[in-house]
Amino acid sequence: MIVIKLVGGLASQLHKYAVISVISKKYNKEFKVDLSAYDNLSEDNVMTYDLPNLGMKPSVASYDDVKKAKGLTFIGRVLYFFVNLFSKIPFLGVFSQKVLNRLEFMDLNKQFITKSCLSIHVSKYTSLDWVEKIAESENVFIYAEFGLRFDLIESVRGELRNKITNIALSDNVNSYLEKIKKSVVSLSMHVRRGDYVSNEKVNQFHGTCTKEYYKEALSKYKGTDNVQLFVFSDDLEWVKSAFKEFLPENSILVSGNKNFEDFTLMVNCTDHIVANSGFSSVSAWLSGTEECNVTSPAKWFLDDFTNKSQMKLLPKGWNYL
Repeated sequence: MIVIKLVGGLASQLHKYAVISVISKKYNKEFKVDLSAYDNLSEDNVMTYDLPNLGMKPSVASYDDVKKAKGLTFIGRVLYFFVNLFSKIPFLGVFSQKVLNRLEFMDLNKQFITKSCLSIHVSKYTSLDWVEKIAESENVFIYAEFGLRFDLIESVRGELRNKITNIALSDNVNSYLEKIKKSVVSLSMHVRRGDYVSNEKVNQFHGTCTKEYYKEALSKYKGTDNVQLFVFSDDLEWVKSAFKEFLPENSILVSGNKNFEDFTLMVNCTDHIVANSGFSSVSAWLSGTEECNVTSPAKWFLDDFTNKSQMKLLPKGWNYL
């Protein structure tokens, strides 16, 4: 059995689910998802488990499933006993979960806490050695960031898109979807703000796309007939103010939806201007559009090494600015 720990937002969850779906089929192994990261979130963390909203309902790992997959040592069993105990106490639950998350990424973990925990680090984004290791163990626990490896999940792109584009939608979302489908060229533009701006650590890691990036990306559509721009953002008021000089007058600013609903609408668009974010990049990839119709920033992370590692994995045919 494979247990994969889900962390992060919608796109991160979807990508991990897709990767492990492909791998589990390859090695004929059952897989389950560990949702413990969403049990004790701090007050400023608004992330939720979104896969069921996109039509995907993987089996959820129980506490015993996680213990079995990790092959806990005596020290590990003691540690997880207290983490499980403290999880019922709000403050201690958040603290103990943070400690556990850090331990799961440390090499020390493999020696003293678990016997089968497979951890994949940023420096190993471009290597696939870890995939073969899964076949070597009966039970595997994975807590990892794969990077946006679309090559690993190409075989399930159609399946994922089919599920996402067939979920039930609210009247508000359907009204936007109708406009998207009526457009000859439906151009989605995603402006990521939120924690990329308000959280200092996140900002120092990711940074944000500049106004100049969006201005140049939109300029490529000047003189093109029948283009309808759909703007998606977690801060539309900022977009209206900051982009007023170059935002087309007929732009449709999409509002009133939940994250997964905006994601679904973006998947239905023909062209995409994405942010340095998995949310818009995964939706652009899932849309099935030709690669030349996707514009992406060339700077995804402020750290040069991390940025180069990620850029190696993104589609070669996208337009990078």
